Amino acid sequence: MKNCMICITLLLCISAGSSAQFIYNPANTPGVGNGNAWPFNLHTGWRFQFIIDKKVLGGGPLLISDIAFSGYYSPAKTFSVPDFQMRMGHTTYSNFGSSSANPLFDNVLGPTPTEVYTRGAIKWVCNYQAWSDIGLTNSFAYNGNDNICVEIRYNTTTSGGVTIITDPGISRAYTHTIFE
Repeated sequence: MKNCMICITLLLCISAGSSAQFIYNPANTPGVGNGNAWPFNLHTGWRFQFIIDKKVLGGGPLLISDIAFSGYYSPAKTFSVPDFQMRMGHTTYSNFGSSSANPLFDNVLGPTPTEVYTRGAIKWVCNYQAWSDIGLTNSFAYNGNDNICVEIRYNTTTSGGVTIITDPGISRAYTHTIFE
């Protein structure tokens, strides 16, 4: 199994040896894309999910060890909240749809998600147009067959203050409510 790290405008991977393998979704250039306030900026409580299509993951099992995002504004911004969690799960969904029959958050994430950032405080510096690793506390064993759903949740008393570069082609869903 390869050891992997994910980058967002998306995916960064590290192989089981000492050499790094990077997977990007949708492009390998951290300075290209649109500014997106979700999930690190506007509200004091978030539940945000995005789907990584299996086509970008190389068709085999991977051990995902980190995720990186690229900042949209200069200079670097710091995202600091007292209650943060990130989870990953295998999913057969490829998007969240646009009808009243949208799948629920828990359905897309799956019945047994892996907590890849243990719930607690985070202080993360997001660099301008450069990959900035979150620093996951646990890895995720990708099975090589399904899509992956990534969920970011947090609670804070002020907005996060970080805008990331993203691409509208990445399927995502969000709500700004406190999570328990």
